[in-house]
Amino acid sequence: MPETSRTVAGLAMGVIMGLGGGGLTSKVVRLPFPMTRDERRLEEAWEANSRSIVEALGQGKRCCYAVLGDPMLYSTFGHIQRILVDRYGGVEVEFVPAVSSFTACPARAGLVLGEGKESILITSIENLGLVRDNMEKVDTFILIKGGQISYRETVEALKEYGIGESDTLLYARRCEMESERIICSEAGTFPAEGGAEQDYFSMLVVRRNRR
Repeated sequence: MPETSRTVAGLAMGVIMGLGGGGLTSKVVRLPFPMTRDERRLEEAWEANSRSIVEALGQGKRCCYAVLGDPMLYSTFGHIQRILVDRYGGVEVEFVPAVSSFTACPARAGLVLGEGKESILITSIENLGLVRDNMEKVDTFILIKGGQISYRETVEALKEYGIGESDTLLYARRCEMESERIICSEAGTFPAEGGAEQDYFSMLVVRRNRR
């Protein structure tokens, strides 16, 4: 189980224990992943955690790498899988798809992301330049990893880029968790405060109203 921070590890452990009813028979091992942009430190963590998995497999154990969300989308396991396959050729990896935050959060708000020939752009909230440059080309923007830029700054930037008063804004924080917060309204009536500044498990969705 990846541990990018105590908060992330606690959330993941809560989900696992909830599924097992507190009576898990398997051993749960936390794999430390530093919350950093230092490529050297990240590479070292990926290498060390890959070795831990290979050592367990060498003892005849079966390993399951649990992630929050879908393992194919922005998951730390992508780095681990690459090392396991490239460096340890005998390791077989099976992916089990799950519900991603991109669909779970809009579903909680009843917000349809796209219809017909409409386009959808998914990116980190850090890449607001993509929204600015594609405001008139894309119908729905999904901005994830909300811990990087504050909620207020992002909403203000989106308004500067030209989102209309009737466009829909969705703010979703910790979807399906006890601390869940969902705000969905037209941009013109959207609240100035989201109630949770810079939470990693949050996203903003912009749905253009071109009708």
